[in-house]
Amino acid sequence: KMPTRTSAVPAKAARYDMPRQILIQAGQPELQLRYADFVRSVFPSADFVPWIAGGHWDERYRALVLEDAGRILASVGITRMALVLDGSTLEAWQWGAVATAPSMRGRGLSRQLLEAAIECSDAAPLLLFANPGVRDFYPRFGFRPATQWRYHGRCVLQPAAPAPRRDPQSASDRQALIAAMAKAWPSSRRFGARDYGALLAWYATQGWSGRWHALDGERWVLTEQSERRLRILDVIASQPFDLREALPSLIDAPIEQVTFEFTPDDWWSDALSCECDDEADLYVRGFDPAEPSRYPLLART
Repeated sequence: KMPTRTSAVPAKAARYDMPRQILIQAGQPELQLRYADFVRSVFPSADFVPWIAGGHWDERYRALVLEDAGRILASVGITRMALVLDGSTLEAWQWGAVATAPSMRGRGLSRQLLEAAIECSDAAPLLLFANPGVRDFYPRFGFRPATQWRYHGRCVLQPAAPAPRRDPQSASDRQALIAAMAKAWPSSRRFGARDYGALLAWYATQGWSGRWHALDGERWVLTEQSERRLRILDVIASQPFDLREALPSLIDAPIEQVTFEFTPDDWWSDALSCECDDEADLYVRGFDPAEPSRYPLLART
């Protein structure tokens, strides 16, 4: 609830004590673009405009903002997730784009906004990936840090006939991937998610989702390759399959190592090394992720 303006506080000083809370949802293009402009002013590399233009802002994503005189002062993006934890699927919320205009920092705006976001969550599990500079901030709201792990292993392979490729910048290819993900096996049954195609589309519109290989209509593998290493960003399929068997068709030069940006429990039977990722900065509230595990990179906000 907003504080009440009193005559004891000069109007000019009070105006920023009473920003208006606005919930921006799908179907509000003007507000969505204002939000996109604000986020980019704080995080220059994050551009929501192509994602909005592609129609990927759906009912699962909303932005809670504080506004004064038509100017957004602070924001938090809130995504409803189908979180998978130890084989069970539960509704959770993931936060992202937690931001305050640089000129307005130190006034308690983020505190006010995050308290409202917690109230909106109805005690459901919450997770977020923080910036290293604010590691002490989120524990004030009941969050705790959770360890993330890196998975990698030796895998010596030569390229074979290439699998068909799809274009992340193509609207039709993005829609085909989103449709496949809607009925796909979870990225991991230890600690993963289901049906996060709209989030993955955000990475695609930024050019950050790697190469898209379509083994068939329901099996997709997203990769990056460099210096004899194949980095597997995600696998989308209705059932687990032998990923190692498919790898020669996903590479264009010999590899000696494979790494995973998710927990590959259902996709890889060979032994893998597992080490703590000190740079992930995952914070959780209301649940305990399985360990070791890695929350899917392309399901993060």
